[in-house]
Amino acid sequence: MPIARVQRGFVLGQLSSAVAHELNQPLGAILRNAEAGEAFLRQDPPNLAEVREILVDIQTDDRRAAAVIQRMRSLLQQGELRFEAIALLELVAQAVAMLNTEIQTQQVTLRILVPAALPRIQGDRVQLQQVIINLLLNSLDALSAASQGQRQIEIQAAQAGTDRLTLTVEDSGTGIDPDRLPELFEPFYTTKSDGIGLGLSLSKTIIDAHGGRISAENRPQGGARVALLLPIAEED
Repeated sequence: MPIARVQRGFVLGQLSSAVAHELNQPLGAILRNAEAGEAFLRQDPPNLAEVREILVDIQTDDRRAAAVIQRMRSLLQQGELRFEAIALLELVAQAVAMLNTEIQTQQVTLRILVPAALPRIQGDRVQLQQVIINLLLNSLDALSAASQGQRQIEIQAAQAGTDRLTLTVEDSGTGIDPDRLPELFEPFYTTKSDGIGLGLSLSKTIIDAHGGRISAENRPQGGARVALLLPIAEED
């Protein structure tokens, strides 16, 4: 069996296990909000202001659930891994575009420092987008408790030697417990009460399948930094 098919099967197997758990949180929130809305409507007079707020929350959770399904659908429809030469700035921009609503809602300042002149990388576009999305989602989660005006994410890229590029995603959030850094990319590791921790494990699986590396560290000024090392495409 081709190695690409084995790698993709492993990734999809992990992702399939995670999808139901990732959907539980928004679907559970929708149900709780619907029950609360029903209770507010039974009041005399009905509390329509609360109902309006609840409807906004329901719409937000519905979009979150739809995003999980869409990411799974993209991988399932893809078929075999499709390695191609990809401009890193374009890849980052496409991933960021999928999370624009979340970034704006949380009032996060996002800086993208990815030179357009960098050599192209070799990889599967959909899977690498998924990795960047996973890293951004982790950063957004880490920033949720930060004060407005202090929520920052920065994406940087540079050439590392003759055959690799580095891509880093860093945030000004809560950082990572130093004692848990060694197990950060293990399946089922999570710091979230409502998650099962497959995002970073999946990311490592994908990056390993591309012949790259992924690492994480805390920033001296606070927050976390995740770095990807990716192979440069061979130009014709």
